[in-house]
Amino acid sequence: MLGCGEFSMAVDAGVRRIFYVSHLGADRGSAYPVFKAKAIAEEYIRRSGIDYTILRTAILFGVNDGFTTGLAQILLVQPVFFLVPGDGQNLLQPLWVEDLATCLTWALDDERTRDQTFEVGGPEYMTFNQLVTLIMAVSGIQRRLVHVRPPYLRAMTVLLESLLPILPVSVYWLDYLAANRTCALDTIPRIFNLMPARLSQRMAYLQGQDWRREMWKTVLRRRPA
Repeated sequence: MLGCGEFSMAVDAGVRRIFYVSHLGADRGSAYPVFKAKAIAEEYIRRSGIDYTILRTAILFGVNDGFTTGLAQILLVQPVFFLVPGDGQNLLQPLWVEDLATCLTWALDDERTRDQTFEVGGPEYMTFNQLVTLIMAVSGIQRRLVHVRPPYLRAMTVLLESLLPILPVSVYWLDYLAANRTCALDTIPRIFNLMPARLSQRMAYLQGQDWRREMWKTVLRRRPA
């Protein structure tokens, strides 16, 4: 996170605008560390004296992402069933990562985006249950969804993280899934004149992959020193 000294250096270096990718739900009062940290970073940027554009994004998906590919790996490794936090009815708004990149690029030439914070997401709302079901259909994996109370699943995840530090699942996922993570559907078309892709239109990267091998490659990878 940048401090006052770093912002002064940025001004001296001629930085004219800061682009920052935050999260839907960023809030200094959040009980979840990631969302609190994002909000604090946003506040530093707004007070820096440098023009800024902040995009609070919904969950991102794309090739080698940390969400859909991680789910595919876990679905394949877990036999018979897949553990879902709570009732799985919390709403998500998946955003194709290339659409986010396009918004950032076009914002460079749009003066209306200076000193603005936008909440952006994909063109549809879907429950976590629906998202997992779609990933199973695309990747050819069939598992029964078993709903587990979030505190129990959190305890299991913390234990797994302590035993296998590099996993395609983390407590952050559970924090993200603790509430609806959505925004207005029309922000990207209205502000950036772009119709974002639906999740189902951009999931070919999940097909034809050996997710069991990818899972174990992730688990056995050495944690950086």
